[in-house]
Amino acid sequence: MKGKEKQQGDFLSHAIYDSLIPHDHFVRRLKALLDWQDLASELDDCYRNKGRASVPPQMMLRVVIAQHLYDLSDRQMEEQMTMNIALKYFIGLAPDDTGIDHSTISRFRGRVGNDRFVRIFNKIVQQARSQGLVADRLHAIDSRHFKANVAIWRKHDRDHDDDDTPTGFVKFDDTAGSPDPDAAWGAKSKNFKFLGYKHHISTDVDSGIITETVVTPGNEHDGVVMAQVLDDAARAVVADKAYDLPRNHKLLAEKAIENRIIRKKGDNGTNNTGRWVVEQVNAIVGRWCGGGRARYWGLERVSTQMTLASTAANLKRMLSITANSQPGRAMSAAIQGV
Repeated sequence: MKGKEKQQGDFLSHAIYDSLIPHDHFVRRLKALLDWQDLASELDDCYRNKGRASVPPQMMLRVVIAQHLYDLSDRQMEEQMTMNIALKYFIGLAPDDTGIDHSTISRFRGRVGNDRFVRIFNKIVQQARSQGLVADRLHAIDSRHFKANVAIWRKHDRDHDDDDTPTGFVKFDDTAGSPDPDAAWGAKSKNFKFLGYKHHISTDVDSGIITETVVTPGNEHDGVVMAQVLDDAARAVVADKAYDLPRNHKLLAEKAIENRIIRKKGDNGTNNTGRWVVEQVNAIVGRWCGGGRARYWGLERVSTQMTLASTAANLKRMLSITANSQPGRAMSAAIQGV
């Protein structure tokens, strides 16, 4: 049964938080930024109407988002909820509460699933749009590869070792028996191959806010995913040469979106304006928001990870923009605030 969050803590808890957490602290501004109860309403169908009350879903939602804001594992998150007073406040715990068990966090993610997290992601993007933070003047589309949560026993290692492939490892040239069957071999160049996935995003160039997010196996060509990651609200779209396919030009023409895809032949580089923004945002998601490497096995779980990582990156951007009171300004003037 869905638990209910206490609307008001005791006087001592408020006094402790007021004395230890500055009023302009990141977690105070973030907690006030969104209507968490409204976001949690997307999860109502995950709960029954009888049984023991669960941890309130809005609290659990703040837990999994905070995980990616601080790039923490489930066990690290449990520890930080016990030790970190700012996280206790953000999540809604009393100062003397222990952290929510790591197994509860894992079960919550699995119960909710990626589709519901995507609906929450879209609600946050819509709020940013309604506040004028997302201009939709120009969107940039690109992908970022990341490795699967699988250990690779490379050919070089086998050539210098008489033993068979160690338990828990996957041969470099054969993924048979891999613990993550959804991961696939992809190539960034002739000399660089990876076993993993690709995270495709569409980013509003003026704000740096991600508006669409899709995860595919690592062998998926960037260009064929454009229809999935394209945001219809964009008035113009820029993308690199991998997206220079007839189907994509036709798609943009049908949707009356200005086409700035860089051509493989005959392009003088004028369409390249703004594309660096999506590369910068991809780096932020991977380095600072828990999207650097797959933490789980399977496309569903990995997609959930990247949806939450994209949500965390967007919340950081929204707070940065609103703190500077310059909505819709160019990313180049604001990226240092991320």
